[in-house]
Amino acid sequence: MEAPQHNCHECGEQATVFVTLVKAGKVITQSYCHKHAESLGIFNPTSYAFLQHLEPSDRIMPAGVIMCPKCGLSQFDFNHMGRLGCAHCYTVFRDQIVGVLSQIQPGTQHVGKVPRRQEDRNLLENRLHNLRDTLQHFVQ
Repeated sequence: MEAPQHNCHECGEQATVFVTLVKAGKVITQSYCHKHAESLGIFNPTSYAFLQHLEPSDRIMPAGVIMCPKCGLSQFDFNHMGRLGCAHCYTVFRDQIVGVLSQIQPGTQHVGKVPRRQEDRNLLENRLHNLRDTLQHFVQ
């Protein structure tokens, strides 16, 4: 069984280039011969540079990639640059940030020096916190 033959949207000749765009759930497909595809700039890599300037909600990303809805920073961008784009990124990339910090910092509690006048208060607060955690564990 032969594949269906498509004609160029511009001139009607046999199409060799097929462009599909999905926008708001609607699929738009255009077919072009090599000549018209080239004249429209489809083969020019810089023709697609405009995709980087789309609104964050319109950016094309593979399924499952985390992206900040405020600034458009993707998980790939965060991993590559090691920086966040806006304050909202801290919420969006929370799990990734915790993962990175756990590799850098071995623990979650400060174990360094404390000013003498602060030491007694911190010890009491830590002990109270630990006792509450223990109590909560046994209550459950």
